[in-house]
Amino acid sequence: MIYLFYIIFGLFFFVCQALVFSRGLVGQITPDFLLIIVMILSINHGKTAGGVAGFLAGFLQDLFSGGLFGINIIVKTIVGFSVGILKKEVYQDSLLLPPLVLFCATVVNQIFVILFSNYLLRFVTLEQAVEGVILPLAILNAGITLIIYPFVYKVDSYLTDINL
Repeated sequence: MIYLFYIIFGLFFFVCQALVFSRGLVGQITPDFLLIIVMILSINHGKTAGGVAGFLAGFLQDLFSGGLFGINIIVKTIVGFSVGILKKEVYQDSLLLPPLVLFCATVVNQIFVILFSNYLLRFVTLEQAVEGVILPLAILNAGITLIIYPFVYKVDSYLTDINL
């Protein structure tokens, strides 16, 4: 039941990301809701769940993005698995630690996308990408996580307690 919650939650935010916020939430920056869901799942359930969620979210994003197919699958799987390793190190009741982890994960995710695709570097320098896209996206994702993490954590805890 917990994973069904994350699937429904992820699909809802994927639709929001693709349709509602496609032109950007702040400026031209669109939040990466799928990365947020993958990171929250990784923090709460570990590396295996994070890796699988990263793979599925990356596949969904690659399938509908129209860009270079496979980039998001690889990157979100690596980042989801890596953050899942931190499960025992991250105090899940903390409201500030998950957004901080997500900030770092967003930076790593975007740098991997740039390195693997080399597409962005043709048009912009790495410094411009960091200043114009990566840092604003990381701040936006961390802010959104600060808002939705307490809700997701409570629902996750409730579903774990009732053992569904």
